[in-house]
Amino acid sequence: MQTERYVPHVGPEMREGWEAGFERAQRDARSWLEGQADLMRGEGAKTLEPHLVLGWPDAAIVWLADEIEAGLVVVGSRGRGRMRALVGRVSDSVVHHAH
Repeated sequence: MQTERYVPHVGPEMREGWEAGFERAQRDARSWLEGQADLMRGEGAKTLEPHLVLGWPDAAIVWLADEIEAGLVVVGSRGRGRMRALVGRVSDSVVHHAH
């Protein structure tokens, strides 16, 4: 598991109940992820094991790839901006840090 723990900015509006909100967000994210996995299975995906990891996207992807001993990591692009390089910040970081 990642050693870094998510710590939200605790402003006056977040002092009460942030843990419940965070847990709800995790449940919602897991539910969405499972729904996407079900859609992919419906399209014929043969091997599929969804993972929900919290943290900085690049560090989380590299950590999970190491954890499950992935032989290949495929990272998509959101395609923001016309002048954006072919590889984005997260993709670039994963390329440089993944084994």
